[in-house]
Amino acid sequence: MFSKLLKLNPFSVKRFKRFSVLKKNRLGIVASSILLLTIFYGLFFYSPASFSRSYLFSVEKGATVGQTARGLKEKNILSSVFLFKVFVKLFGFDAGVLAGDYYFSREIGVIPIAWRLARGIEGQKPVRVTIPEGMSSLEMAKYFQKFERFDPEEFQKIAKQKEGYLFPDTYLFTPSATAGEVVTAMENNFWQKVGPIRDGLAAGQNFQEILVMASILEEEARKYETKQKISGILWKRIEMGMPLQVDAVFPYIIGKGTFDLTLEDLDYDSPYNTYKYKGLPPGPITNPGLDSIRAAMNPSDSKYLFFLTGNDGRMHYAISYDDHVQNKRLYLR
Repeated sequence: MFSKLLKLNPFSVKRFKRFSVLKKNRLGIVASSILLLTIFYGLFFYSPASFSRSYLFSVEKGATVGQTARGLKEKNILSSVFLFKVFVKLFGFDAGVLAGDYYFSREIGVIPIAWRLARGIEGQKPVRVTIPEGMSSLEMAKYFQKFERFDPEEFQKIAKQKEGYLFPDTYLFTPSATAGEVVTAMENNFWQKVGPIRDGLAAGQNFQEILVMASILEEEARKYETKQKISGILWKRIEMGMPLQVDAVFPYIIGKGTFDLTLEDLDYDSPYNTYKYKGLPPGPITNPGLDSIRAAMNPSDSKYLFFLTGNDGRMHYAISYDDHVQNKRLYLR
């Protein structure tokens, strides 16, 4: 019956054939689009299953695209060396890859990796690090261990020579920061912040001695006025030829605080031991903040020669040694 109708109506045959061709074309377009989208998605988002998160990859100056691709592949950052080369050529206009330290915080595909390296987009987000006042260089090292290129031993070697000059502050470092870069940034910040204060030194004041005193004050007190009073006491003891006898040096020397010290510890042989040797220690014991440096420069005068921090958390002063011993009995029980 249907064949009879087609014979009777040639126009219907043409319409049927045209409909079939259009339907096939549309299906082909849809299928091709899905395939292309799948390929594009894979190129843009697919990365190796064993990708190492938060990885820092360095491209040395003069490195070829091939060398870079193989390095990325070895580190499980890149899924296809061949496609990387193709897209770098497309994105870089034959310039190849640009030298730099590239930070990968998550999995990404071939296309964005090629784009970043061809355009020099390192992708390093600054990391905020806050260094409290009164920390020694030994204590500081732990704050930078999150950086992949930070070497604690190298930091100690460099920072030990800069003790007192590593300014406590909040810093922004890239994940590729090295020990040397950290020390340089902190020392530069020190001179930027402390330079104007140093220019206000009174006649006869020695900046290195001021800094050593400030490092002690940083450990002995928190309030500026208290630091000024203790500064006056300690400078007076130096003038009188009395040993400073401050416990603040012992965390730096032997890692012990006031309440853990023994009589044997007080006799520990170190040039930093202010019980055993008169005058200031040979160098800073911490990295002080601005208040401590100002207090060292501007001591307040008082009648006292002794002080201690009691178990009650308060400062107790004494004029004579006998009064100081009494304060020990009362407040260090």
